[in-house]
Amino acid sequence: MNERQNSASDRQYEESNIWLNWSNTKEYMQSLINRSAIFARIRYKCSSSYRLKRQLLDSTLGLLTWYLLVVADLFPPDVFSVLSFTLISIKELIIWLSLYPAGLKLNSPLNNALSNFFLYHIYLWQIYLSVLSAWLGPTIVALSCVLGLSIFLATISDLISLLTIHMFCFHVYSTRLALLFYYAIASLWRVFRGRKYNPLRQRVDSVQLDSRQVFIATLFLTALIFLAPTVLVYLVVFSTLRFSVIGTKRALEILARIEDELITQIVAF
Repeated sequence: MNERQNSASDRQYEESNIWLNWSNTKEYMQSLINRSAIFARIRYKCSSSYRLKRQLLDSTLGLLTWYLLVVADLFPPDVFSVLSFTLISIKELIIWLSLYPAGLKLNSPLNNALSNFFLYHIYLWQIYLSVLSAWLGPTIVALSCVLGLSIFLATISDLISLLTIHMFCFHVYSTRLALLFYYAIASLWRVFRGRKYNPLRQRVDSVQLDSRQVFIATLFLTALIFLAPTVLVYLVVFSTLRFSVIGTKRALEILARIEDELITQIVAF
């Protein structure tokens, strides 16, 4: 009897875990769909009026864009070959950061550690792109042109998001490291002044410290202050790259939205 109850409870527990995993996966996929520029354009096309006329005009503009890209020899045979220049540029940028950029005297051990860390992620990103290049070629871009100019712009925007994951990771890493330094320096500065944050009362209280504790806090505070410029340089560089990618994506999405609105007005007129 106990064995039957245990087996029934185990089965119920497994079913609940499967349901939770499925619900989490469903929510994750829904969030990806909501962030995708392609699905946003498709939803707009399906919800607006004059669907057939709009699609014919949009597809005509998309095919014309594809023809101009092919004639101008701007249609790449391989996505990976297009991004090789970006890969080399980012490598050179990281190497430049490790060699005292703009005359800044950075901390050599920390600088070398960070540069090697980011260079290794560049290597992983290169493997990631080599896998994607097997199926992510000009066929997707050509198909998006057939579906319309707005879908083409949205596809380019989503491809930028997909192929610049490394920049997002670099931005997150540098931001987290900078925040860690900020909170550590702020906490040690309070200790240096004889104060300490009380998490229970959510306030800063006075604290009595002996000379040894003050010396250790001062030592760590001095070390972190001298290491902070190195972290700040990486934060500024990778934040600039990340914001450049976001700006490019937003510009493409705005162009796609404007193109859809113009086609709607032309067809309605």
